[in-house]
Amino acid sequence: IVLGAVFGGLSYRVFANLMVSGIAVAVILVLTATGVGSVLGWAAHATLTNLALVAGMFVRALPVVLLTFLVFFNTYVWLMAAVISRTRLWLGLGFLFLIAAAFLVSSTLDRVRPILASPEPDPDDAAQLAGTPFEHMPDDPGTTPLSHPERANVVFVVAASQVGQVLTVAALTGGIFLILGLILVSPPLLDSWTRGAGRPDGHLLGMTLPVPDALIQTTMMLTAIPFMYLSAKAVTDTEYRAKFVEPLLEEVRLTLVARDRYRSALARR
Repeated sequence: IVLGAVFGGLSYRVFANLMVSGIAVAVILVLTATGVGSVLGWAAHATLTNLALVAGMFVRALPVVLLTFLVFFNTYVWLMAAVISRTRLWLGLGFLFLIAAAFLVSSTLDRVRPILASPEPDPDDAAQLAGTPFEHMPDDPGTTPLSHPERANVVFVVAASQVGQVLTVAALTGGIFLILGLILVSPPLLDSWTRGAGRPDGHLLGMTLPVPDALIQTTMMLTAIPFMYLSAKAVTDTEYRAKFVEPLLEEVRLTLVARDRYRSALARR
C-alpha cells in the first residue's frame, strides 16, 4: 500500500496519497471489527448469485419480450400512453403488481407452512452451524413455537426475495425498451404515433427529463407485463424453484433451527 501510494497514487502529492490509503485501511479495520464487513460481504455474495439467476430468467423472458416488442410498435398503445394521466397509470400498474405478487405469496405460503409448523432438524445442521454460537446447543423443536409476527416475518422474507428477483428482470426489460425508444422515437414519429398529444419532455418522481412522457409511460407498461408473466412463471418453473426457492427455504429452515436451539437454551436457564 505504501509503495502504491508513493509511486502510483491518486495524485502527485505523496502525503495526500498516504493519507487516503491510511483512511481506507482504517475504514476496513473498523468494518471488520464491527461486523459490518461480514454483512456487506454476504450481501455482495447474494447479489452476485442473484445476478447469475437473473441472466437465466432473462433468457426465459424472451417470449414475453417479443410480445411486448409488438406492443412497443403499436400506435394505439402510444396514444393511450400520451393521453392517460400518471395517477391513473400508477393505479393500473399497482393493480397488476398486486395480482402478480399474489401468485408469489400464495406459492410461498404453501412452501413455508411445513417450516413454520416445526422446522425439523437435519443431520447436516451440525456441520452447517459449526463455528457459530448454536453449534453445541441441543435440538429441541417445538419448545417455543413461532409467534404471529415471526411467522409473518418469515413469509415476508421469502416472498420479498422472489418479488425482488422477478422485479429486477422486469426492470431490465423495461430499461431495454427505454433505450430502444430513445434511439428510434424521433419527434415526427412521436407526433405521428400520439396524434399530436405527446409531449417532448417527461416527468418522473418530480423531475423533468428530456425524454418524451409517452415513452416513459409506455416503458412503465412494458415493465409491468413481464413482471406479471415472470411471477406466474416462477410459481410453476421447476428449474427456478430448484436454483433459487429451495436454497432460500433451506436457509430459512436452518435459521429457524438455530432460533429453536437458542430459545431452548434460554428456557433451561
